[in-house]
Amino acid sequence: MPRARAPVKILSRKASSTPGNSFQSAEGESPLSFHSDRDKIGDTTLAYEHIHMKAWHPEEKEVVRFLRIVATPGRTPVLVHCQHGAKRTGALCAIYRIAVEGWSKEEAITEMVAGGFGYHDTWINLPRWIRTLDIDQVRDEAGITL
Repeated sequence: MPRARAPVKILSRKASSTPGNSFQSAEGESPLSFHSDRDKIGDTTLAYEHIHMKAWHPEEKEVVRFLRIVATPGRTPVLVHCQHGAKRTGALCAIYRIAVEGWSKEEAITEMVAGGFGYHDTWINLPRWIRTLDIDQVRDEAGITL
């Protein structure tokens, strides 16, 4: 496991909202969704973004868009979620850890696969993809400076 880290202050994650686990309880967070849940936001004041990302074929453009959103002042905190909160959410939260918080790729991947978020080895392509991702390039494209 990676060394202990402080909780992410601007980013949280979860599986898709279900009855009794709605976005109503997430006031102050902007949902960033990987499937359509706009109807579950209801009458809240939450902002909403949808990134169409395929777990079996992630692309850099999705990472860049994600990083631009989470790095925009006034858009945080951000609630990142997908149907299970493990594949797409896990990959992009790992990339956030690397690109923004300075974690190593291996630390972030370890948290993604063994951190209790429901990762399944069926999606071994995601850790492989993260290992090959040019973090400096996507950080630059997203306009993030450290």
